[in-house]
Amino acid sequence: MAIYKLRYRFKSYLSINVSNQEMRDKLGKPLYPRGESVADIWKPLQASLINTFDETSQSKKPDIADWETNMVLSPNAYEALSTMLSPYGEFLPLKIEGETWHLYNTTSIYDDIDLNASSQQLMDGMVMAVVALQFDEEKLGPAPVFRSNFDGRMAVYCKEAFKLAVQAQDSEALLFRENLTSPM
Repeated sequence: MAIYKLRYRFKSYLSINVSNQEMRDKLGKPLYPRGESVADIWKPLQASLINTFDETSQSKKPDIADWETNMVLSPNAYEALSTMLSPYGEFLPLKIEGETWHLYNTTSIYDDIDLNASSQQLMDGMVMAVVALQFDEEKLGPAPVFRSNFDGRMAVYCKEAFKLAVQAQDSEALLFRENLTSPM
C-alpha cells in the first residue's frame, strides 16, 4: 500500500480565497481547520477562485482545490468522492461563483509512524521540520485521507485508493507525492 502527501498544482490551477473578514463576520474569527471538528460552528463562507502563482498565466478552474492544506471539492468532485470521504471527516460548505463547493476537513489523525525511519526537528516542543517520515502502513486505520501529529497536522496524506478515485475523475489539480517530506 502506497502513502502519498497531497500537494496542489498552483502554477496551473486557480486557488481558493476566503477573506479573513468573511471568516470574522460568519465564524467570529479566522479559522483554518487542521483535523479538529468545526462543523458545529461553521457557516457557509463566500469564497473566490484566484490566480496565486502568476497573474499573467491562464490558470484553469480545478475540480479539487487547496485551501490552507484542506481540499476543496467542486460540486462534481463532491458527488464523486463524498461517499468515500464522509466517514472520515466533515464537509464544510463554501459558495463559489454561485455554486456550493465543500471544504473537506479530515478528522482522521493517524500517528502510526515508523519511528526508526522517521525524524523531525523540534523547537520548544513545536515541529519545525520533518526530516524523514514513514508510516507503519500495517497499523494505519481505514481513512483514505488523513493527517498526522508528527508534522503538526500541516499536511494531508492519502492512500492509493483515494489517488485512484481522484484519477478516475480525470482531476489533475492534485499532486500525489511519494516523498512525504517534500515541501512541493
